[in-house]
Amino acid sequence: MHKATSEDTRWATKALMRLFAAFTGLIAMCLFSAAISYENANFENTMGNGDWPDGLALAPIILSLLFNPVAFVMHLMFRKSRPIHPAVRMTLDLLVWILAAPAIVVCIGSGVFWLWTPATPSADGTVDCFNIMNAFSQECSPIAYTIGKLQIAGIVFLCILFVCHLTLFIYATIDMRNRMLANRSQSSEEFDMSHAKDVEAQSQSS
Repeated sequence: MHKATSEDTRWATKALMRLFAAFTGLIAMCLFSAAISYENANFENTMGNGDWPDGLALAPIILSLLFNPVAFVMHLMFRKSRPIHPAVRMTLDLLVWILAAPAIVVCIGSGVFWLWTPATPSADGTVDCFNIMNAFSQECSPIAYTIGKLQIAGIVFLCILFVCHLTLFIYATIDMRNRMLANRSQSSEEFDMSHAKDVEAQSQSS
């Protein structure tokens, strides 16, 4: 059997990574969606940016969720073969982690957790929430801590998703290289066979 259609020995690893990436993306989407919901309900314009940074993170997550389940099912159905062309996998994995990289940076830079401040108690030991210094303390603004924790968790899962697709992109690149080498080898073999037939035909005619 030719190398271009040879068995994929890494199919199980790729299938598990697709499944893991799908679950990771689903969790990240839930976390960011919850953060956006809390922001819309409690803040008109968080840090002057609104909730668009969290919305930006949904783009690579949604793309990942659309592709990974399909790729996982294809891996299970065809097992050791390569049902999806490496160029398609390379393109989609590349898009996911290219979109994820700036989303991670933006989400970290604009997170509500940067507003967290420790409470400054009054002389009697109570926390005065009318004091601007306590505005974003956990005692006076617990919702800011809830949103911040959701954002931090979402960023962590988005980073994991980034690593997954970077790894899958590398696998797809290796498959693409092997496919190109195999096709080149096949073309060379076909040329040699054709040349040999021509030589044989010429020798028989002479």
